[in-house]
Amino acid sequence: MKLKVSKGPQQVQVTIPDGLTNRPFKDVKAQLEGMGLTVVQKGSDKEDALVLATNPGANTPVNTGTTVEVFTAGGGVPSNPGDNNNGGDNGGNGGNGGNNNAIGGWFG
Repeated sequence: MKLKVSKGPQQVQVTIPDGLTNRPFKDVKAQLEGMGLTVVQKGSDKEDALVLATNPGANTPVNTGTTVEVFTAGGGVPSNPGDNNNGGDNGGNGGNGGNNNAIGGWFG
């Protein structure tokens, strides 16, 4: 009887792709996980946050199963930006030239 001892799963090397920055985190995460990598988001916790950088960086060869840190910022944009009432001409408090019949500066 012969026994063959395995060295475990074979390590496959992949390269961190270029062009991941300024893309939504959810898209980058799907791409990296599809390559067999583990993704950890750092910074914003929003799925639609923009990717600023990765560690390891672009064009770096890594083994499948490697954890890639994806640094993000922003995200969580409201579906209707005019609803945030944070001033400007989107409503706020006033902004309608004193016309009390106008609604938040949008009408009037």
